[in-house]
Amino acid sequence: MVEFTITGEKLWVRMERAVEKVNERLRKTVGILEASKVPYAVIGGHAVRA
Repeated sequence: MVEFTITGEKLWVRMERAVEKVNERLRKTVGILEASKVPYAVIGGHAVRA
């Protein structure tokens, strides 16, 4: 079982930042792929979110 040492608002802020970091990485990756004219597909959770 996982025990959380951060709870409440601090936990939500941390989770939100983690999601932002994933989105930043996705945008960076997409930018590189598009600049290089490499075909790509977004799948999984990213596709669902989009």
